[in-house]
Amino acid sequence: MVISELPAQQVAEILRGQGQRQFAVYGYFFAIFMPASGLGPFLMGQTFHIGGSYEPFLMVSMGGLAVTCCLMVMLSRRPELAQAAETA
Repeated sequence: MVISELPAQQVAEILRGQGQRQFAVYGYFFAIFMPASGLGPFLMGQTFHIGGSYEPFLMVSMGGLAVTCCLMVMLSRRPELAQAAETA
């Protein structure tokens, strides 16, 4: 879904909860994800064709996934959710 397809109310809610900086980070993730999802199958096939195994590609993919997960965890949470977690 493209940001222009989101209703204005939903965009305002996202910006209120995450802030513009974090919202931009999601845009960067999406911009990286789209070409990678298109090139991934091709590169995986080439890896198997050249090396006879999917293992090298899968190892690199697992590393990329770990880095992405760490970056997503570092994004800040909504202030009211952070306060609720601290008081609980």
